[in-house]
Amino acid sequence: MTTLDCQSPPHYQPDGNMGQKFYSARQHAGCTKIAFFTVIDIQTAAAVRSNLNRIITRMLQHFLFCLILLPLQHLNAQQTPAAVPSPIGTWRTTDDETGEVKSHIRIFEKDGQQFGKIVKLMRENLNHLCDKCDGERKNKPVLNMVIIENMAYSDGHWQGGRVLYPREGKWYKLKYWLQPGNANCLVMRGYLGPFYRTQYWHRVE
Repeated sequence: MTTLDCQSPPHYQPDGNMGQKFYSARQHAGCTKIAFFTVIDIQTAAAVRSNLNRIITRMLQHFLFCLILLPLQHLNAQQTPAAVPSPIGTWRTTDDETGEVKSHIRIFEKDGQQFGKIVKLMRENLNHLCDKCDGERKNKPVLNMVIIENMAYSDGHWQGGRVLYPREGKWYKLKYWLQPGNANCLVMRGYLGPFYRTQYWHRVE
């Protein structure tokens, strides 16, 4: 390290507080030691500045990565039903306990959402009035009743709507999707709190 000659005149005028301290120090016998620490301080400041620049660069890279990745994830999550096989059509339902065919339900689209309507009942005892239903469905025939409402496609499923169980007059949260590799099988899952029940419907048309 080059030391300072304490007797030599200064080579520059003071510039700011650091320069003033450095300039004043040269007027004393201990100026060589003070100059050493001043050089160290400058080197330390340069190292801190370099580390800070690296941190800022990494943050910017991460931010740019998120700007690119998040829209792609959103696009995948909001993929339109037109890009995947559609459940629109008529489906055959079966009794969970006996395996007998119960009804045909037609899934259709309205205002960008899907609905389901009973279009055929396979057993006479199922053709009753919905006496336990509320609102506009109260005491209306089950046949031709809309029992699935407001289903929208998101994250690989149709969800966000509900399904009516006419016998009880109760609504359940619903999610459904086509069985992977089989566009003729619709997996229907109704929820009551944390519990759920799954049925498999088969395409008629």
